[in-house]
Amino acid sequence: MTAITPISAWHAALAGLLLGLSLAAPPGPVMTIMANASMRGRLKESLMMAFGSIVGDLTWLTLAILGAVTFLKSYPWAVGLMGLVG
Repeated sequence: MTAITPISAWHAALAGLLLGLSLAAPPGPVMTIMANASMRGRLKESLMMAFGSIVGDLTWLTLAILGAVTFLKSYPWAVGLMGLVG
């Protein structure tokens, strides 16, 4: 049996970064639209789609930080309202 060798903090940080990136940027509908627009030479459309996706993610992050999850558990009708508005 071989001993587990410790890794440096740099390697651990890089592994964590790559794992986080693989979880944060999976191929999906937004990535598909961006790739399609980029392949057709519509760079502005692709960048605007990316910007919209980032704004949406930042909105959810802000709500999570502010404790919106606790609020939404107490008022499930608010989830439906957010779906209609969004």
